[in-house]
Amino acid sequence: MPSENSIIDRFTLFGVTVHVEYDDRYQFGFSHLLFSRWNTPELSDNGRSIYIVIRSYDVNDSIPEDTFIAGGSTLVACRNGIRIFGDGASGRGFFSYPPGNETKLEFAELLDMLALFLVAQAGRIPLHAAAAVHDNIALVFAGRSGAGKSSMAFAASQAGMAVLSDDTIYVQHTPLRIWGMPAAMHLLASGDADYGNSPLRYRGGKLKHALPVGRGLHVAEQTILFVLARGPEVAFDPMDVDEAVDILTRDPEPGYGFYGSRSADSVRAIAARGCWRLTLSRDPSAAIAALLKAWPRIMRDRP
Repeated sequence: MPSENSIIDRFTLFGVTVHVEYDDRYQFGFSHLLFSRWNTPELSDNGRSIYIVIRSYDVNDSIPEDTFIAGGSTLVACRNGIRIFGDGASGRGFFSYPPGNETKLEFAELLDMLALFLVAQAGRIPLHAAAAVHDNIALVFAGRSGAGKSSMAFAASQAGMAVLSDDTIYVQHTPLRIWGMPAAMHLLASGDADYGNSPLRYRGGKLKHALPVGRGLHVAEQTILFVLARGPEVAFDPMDVDEAVDILTRDPEPGYGFYGSRSADSVRAIAARGCWRLTLSRDPSAAIAALLKAWPRIMRDRP
């Protein structure tokens, strides 16, 4: 139970209510800014909630070695003295840090990690995919790192579509909804494209341009799945759902392997009303143009 001096904050992330307990007003002010950037109040699910306690600890306490353990519904991690523990079964998390670490990069990264882990365990399963919305339908572009997800999100944005995410979506099975945090799009720095004076960031060990999302959405309720491939020219081919599940869940990349059969169920859910292999050429905008031209056929062939 919270103490008399506790401060309780509340947000909604992907329809899940997030309660955050602090014992210090400075903690509250700094963390509130972090949480508020992904507050998504639309379509709240009152039956789903998680609880996170944030505490500082004395600098004289022993600091454990850096570690990361994730399995089943449990997450344990420590980095530079900041410690997190998440129990997905109970929906509770604990975050502790040595005083003075509030403004460090690890503070924000680990707080995000804890919250997103607990929300995923509450039924919002992450899938390595980008998504943009056309005609009230989310076009989900899925594939491994380097498949072209972010480039497709950027090209879709340039074509006037709203973007849910350039890299990861969160799938709610019942009712079907896909959620995203459209903060920025990250594209590889290369000599082939001019992204102006956009800032450079390391994402997944690679230097990428961080580009603003022109128009963002947090949630969509209808989907079509496009599994990305590479080739000399753009092509659309109907794809068997079982093949899509195998491609997208076999040998999951780091961060996407905690959810077992729920990941396969997520692919099946978003592919139920349309599943295509989308072969990309070097120009992502050509794929978006071809997709829009083929839209009547895509809609006609939906199950």
